[in-house]
Amino acid sequence: MDYISDAAGGAVKAFPFAVSGFASGAVKLGLGIDGTTPGTEALAGAVDGGTAMVLKSVGDKVFADTVKDSQWLAADADKLEPAMQNVLKQREGLGESMKLAPLGGLGFTGRNLVTSTAAVASKNNPAVISNLNNVLSLGAGAAGNVLTNAASATRGPEFLFGRTDWKERYTALNNTSVSHQMVSGGVDRAKTLVGSLFTPKNYAKGALNIASGNMVSEIGTLAAGIAGTNAVRNIVRNSPAHGPLSTASSATIDAITGRLSAAQLTSRGEIAEDAYLNAALSGVAYAAQGVAGALAGPAPTRNDEWVDKKASELANSKLGQGVGKVVDNTIGRVATSSRQWQAEQRRSQIERNTDNIEMQPQGNMPAEG
Repeated sequence: MDYISDAAGGAVKAFPFAVSGFASGAVKLGLGIDGTTPGTEALAGAVDGGTAMVLKSVGDKVFADTVKDSQWLAADADKLEPAMQNVLKQREGLGESMKLAPLGGLGFTGRNLVTSTAAVASKNNPAVISNLNNVLSLGAGAAGNVLTNAASATRGPEFLFGRTDWKERYTALNNTSVSHQMVSGGVDRAKTLVGSLFTPKNYAKGALNIASGNMVSEIGTLAAGIAGTNAVRNIVRNSPAHGPLSTASSATIDAITGRLSAAQLTSRGEIAEDAYLNAALSGVAYAAQGVAGALAGPAPTRNDEWVDKKASELANSKLGQGVGKVVDNTIGRVATSSRQWQAEQRRSQIERNTDNIEMQPQGNMPAEG
């Protein structure tokens, strides 16, 4: 059942990637980044990769509570017996991190292969490619998270039975069905997600997370990787020996640079070559990003602790207490309205059922004698 939680958690954490295209598009528009030279396409790629990772940096903190304590067999150092804590320490480390680093990006490489196939089939229809890419980003995050956790050495039955509360934990697991895990767990996570989205200190933690060592490494690496990918694609696409310019209409060729962008390709063969080259090179960039983060090490917790402290001080102030009352009252009114709406729906359903019963024929009436 942990795979269900892994997939759901990965999809949630991938949400920033699903929306990053809109954000990076706005950034490129604002900066006036447009053109078909290797340099301008590399710059556009750097913005795409950097924006995606900046949003991920924030999302990791905003969605942290949503994916917390969602796995039965994952090691929880605070709840392990001393002997198992030693086992966990032996299994953790740079070697384990390096082993897992490239796996998370495999889901996104799979997404790119699917969108590449769609690009060929649709002859570069931008709506098809964009919509498919956004939807598949969530599935890519789910797949990458499942692969990563399946290969992890810090999860398994030994970390369930090595807990100080293993009896209670095992009983709870034994009494939980797959359907219950999906329905009840999904409802609980959805509630937590909504709460996290409306918790300002999570965004403060996310903003500070951007500057942490591992995220700076990952942001820079992916930005450079996608920039390099775009530059190589441009050079290959417009190579004199390659031939796409000879098959393109003069209207699609950039009048200033004499070059083609990927969107201007019309031949399925040329689209396929460009799209699958992108998938291959991007896959290398994703793996490099994961390795860079692993080498930099986990982010220190001091930023989160500082935000928690300041948030507590604000919450205990008169201003914070006043805002808290307003929020609590608003939530209470919404909850009351929701219950009233549900009750009204039930009453309406009962009335409809009653009307249907009254309208049903009562059978053949006996003839009068």
